[in-house]
Amino acid sequence: MRLIAAVLVFALGFVLAPAASSTERASLTASASQARSQVTSLVREYEARYGPRVSTAERAQLRSMARESRRETNALVRLVRKAERTNSPSDWRSAYSHYVKISAIGDARLDQVRDILAPEMSLTEQLGAWSQARSVMQELDSLGSQLERRAQ
Repeated sequence: MRLIAAVLVFALGFVLAPAASSTERASLTASASQARSQVTSLVREYEARYGPRVSTAERAQLRSMARESRRETNALVRLVRKAERTNSPSDWRSAYSHYVKISAIGDARLDQVRDILAPEMSLTEQLGAWSQARSVMQELDSLGSQLERRAQ
């Protein structure tokens, strides 16, 4: 369940590995886009699998959180691309600051998603969902660490 919230929050078309050359910088953009795609796919899978089990109002709430996460993730990707393009310390700080913001929001959303979906899921489903989410979260945490290094 924690994964679902983190995924929703982060749909983190996230962030990048440090780059020493223009070739690496290009791969950072690709990595950020790939991470965003993975998050989006996971959110869609969860909505399709578990969304029909909750009330209409709860499903609308989940969709709203997913939309907000996509907007936030898209903004993060834009900030990262700009920072890569300019290689400006202030742009890297802006990208990292946005990452920190969506990370904090993600924890709150995670709690909300867990409250909505957990009663509708078996223990096995919860463990499977957590495993998928944990993998995505680890990747996002790594990207966040890389952004932090660049922001310093």
